[in-house]
Amino acid sequence: RVVTLSSAGHSRSDVALDDPNFETTEYSPWLPYGRAKTANALFARELARRGADRGLLSFSVHPGGIITDLGRHLTEELMNDMA
Repeated sequence: RVVTLSSAGHSRSDVALDDPNFETTEYSPWLPYGRAKTANALFARELARRGADRGLLSFSVHPGGIITDLGRHLTEELMNDMA
């Protein structure tokens, strides 16, 4: 069993394999977060597909709202942007 953590952040962006370092895309702090969460969900889905014949289970789960220190460096403006 494989579990990746996700969030509603996946709705902010698709994965952009053609510009992973934001060389041509305007950078916004929540955009790479969205890309990473979308990539997590797609990875779990593909792993489940590839491992199904061996009984492998793979999930991308949203743990719900949790309080962590991850936001300690966020400004009020960035927090409002996410909300």
